[in-house]
Amino acid sequence: GMSHFLQEDDFDMLAVKDSAKAISGSAEQMVDLITDFLNVEAMEQGKMNLQKVPLSLSELTGYVISMNKHLAEKKQQRITLELCNSEESMILGDSERLYQSIENLFSNAVKYSPFGAPIEIRVERVGESAQISVKDSGAGLSEEDQKKLFGKFQKLSPRPTGGESSNGLGLSIVKLIVELHEGTVWAESVLGRGSTFFIRLPLEQKNTQA
Repeated sequence: GMSHFLQEDDFDMLAVKDSAKAISGSAEQMVDLITDFLNVEAMEQGKMNLQKVPLSLSELTGYVISMNKHLAEKKQQRITLELCNSEESMILGDSERLYQSIENLFSNAVKYSPFGAPIEIRVERVGESAQISVKDSGAGLSEEDQKKLFGKFQKLSPRPTGGESSNGLGLSIVKLIVELHEGTVWAESVLGRGSTFFIRLPLEQKNTQA
């Protein structure tokens, strides 16, 4: 519709800029959808090669927040990051894919939390695993929503609080990436009280010699 508008003769430069912005935004959404879909297909068919290296889950989480905190700032949301036993959060993983999974959880928390609300992130060691939790201040999830939470193209009851878009693939991608790292992902939620999403990954196994 915006491209058809630009073909008309009677418009001003401000309208042109607005139309160009709308076209650009739509194109970016389509590219993101296609990229996510191709990634899901590759992971489900076992065709995605992971480049696993030693990583600090706490450092990676901090980097994700620093690169995406502008999203929360736009909605005046308050981010807190708590690191527990951060020196013991070393894992073996693909930094690009794990960045994507943490980013998806963070962006979801921003997307479904109200303006000015807190978002709490915690990284800790749990037994022989490193764990990250992302707690939002959203509307929470019903039992029915929780049953289909990590499925592809699922539209859940909660709606973004700032008009953000969603393609329904974000959480399914998180699940696939985490499982490729032999980890687990789950959510705990109370309707009306927000949700907390967890990722738990095995710690890096260091070889020792007697």
